Amino acid sequence: MTKTSGPMLTVFIPFYNEELDLPKTLETLANQKDQKGNSVDKKHYQILLVDNNSTDNTRTEIEKFKEKYPELKVCVIEEKIKSHIAARQSGSLYFLDRANGIRTKYLGSGDADVDFHSNWVDSVIRNFESTEADLLSYAGTYPLWFYIKSPELVKRYIEEIGTIFFDRSTIEYFNLQGKSYQFTEQVFIDFVRPPTDSCFAIRSDIFEITGGFKQEFADRDKKQEVYGEGWRMLFELEMEGLVASYITEAPYNSDPRRLLQEPERFLGFKSYRAGPMSDQRRQKGDEYSYLNNLMKSFDLTPVKRYITEYYFLLKCITRPYLVYKNRRYFGDFYEQLHRDILGWRTKNIFPTSKAVYDFASELNDKYFELLLESIPFQKVK
Repeated sequence: MTKTSGPMLTVFIPFYNEELDLPKTLETLANQKDQKGNSVDKKHYQILLVDNNSTDNTRTEIEKFKEKYPELKVCVIEEKIKSHIAARQSGSLYFLDRANGIRTKYLGSGDADVDFHSNWVDSVIRNFESTEADLLSYAGTYPLWFYIKSPELVKRYIEEIGTIFFDRSTIEYFNLQGKSYQFTEQVFIDFVRPPTDSCFAIRSDIFEITGGFKQEFADRDKKQEVYGEGWRMLFELEMEGLVASYITEAPYNSDPRRLLQEPERFLGFKSYRAGPMSDQRRQKGDEYSYLNNLMKSFDLTPVKRYITEYYFLLKCITRPYLVYKNRRYFGDFYEQLHRDILGWRTKNIFPTSKAVYDFASELNDKYFELLLESIPFQKVK
């Protein structure tokens, strides 16, 4: 890691009523290591938090964290409009305003319920310093303990999906190395995994070019927000020819609460499209028993559609050359797919994010069955 007198990275996290989860997320950031296992100097990075009108004790927990780690700079601002996109927008504008003195060379985006990998800060700074990448995308998975408690889900994923949603510890625990599946991490490597808001990093000068996080609406009345801020930012960057890289090291762990609390909607590909979860954060009863019973008969076709639409086709819209580069995925229809994309791009020079999402859905409707027949099985490393 390059030595510096001040912070190089700002980790930006919005939150709303996260007194239970945010402290755990902050602890993962406070205990960062380099490749040799040495503690990362906390002067190299800082944290920017945006309170989206919380009503619980999250702010109290933040103060406890600041007292515990006084050497790690933590800045907290507020956004009263109840919208996680408005919160991200407010935080990005605050970061970009040089008068606030919070701007650093790099910006990392996170969520309040993720566990950052212990080498993540070092990975971000090291990869930016040694490559030409403008944006770094990291994989996110559920932790091993979740999968151990969800054996029916694991069974169905192994039978019908693959290991694309498993981290290394999960693959090793279930002894999946050397076996072949249709959807593995190789998809992320070949198509460059889109960045999720939960964990990605971007050069600040590039972030400034984009204008930061933006609100976009799917309806004329501006009531239905378009989600996926990191993905939408990538659309704009790739349309401009900038470079995103998928980093295989330092994956983060996501909290499985959304899957546990609304499994039918989540696995039915309806959860994220409908926006954030309800404010009811904890379910009564045994969520794991419910999930395991559900997985004995639940149709996973929507999960496959999600993968082909978001990790294959969406990427090819903003990077059409990926069709030819990865034509082994597209059977004998890769030329037609490429023509469809170029034809759409010709008519949509500066498309909205919603337009990109909608076209990816159209392509998926057209090519989904062909994709399932042509996507090669690949061995898990």
